[in-house]
Amino acid sequence: MRSVYKYNAPLRQLTEMAEVGALKPVLDENHYALSEVGAAHERLVSGKGMGKVVVEI
Repeated sequence: MRSVYKYNAPLRQLTEMAEVGALKPVLDENHYALSEVGAAHERLVSGKGMGKVVVEI
């Protein structure tokens, strides 16, 4: 059985970075309305989207 303890230090570091706002999510340049969710999904699966594809509701 693999030990999960080897992940403690990196997860602690990520937690600290998130708490001080050092992590910034990468959002795709295109944002989509809910009515355009099909186009948003196509962008996501095409691999053309950079980071997270945003659908505004």
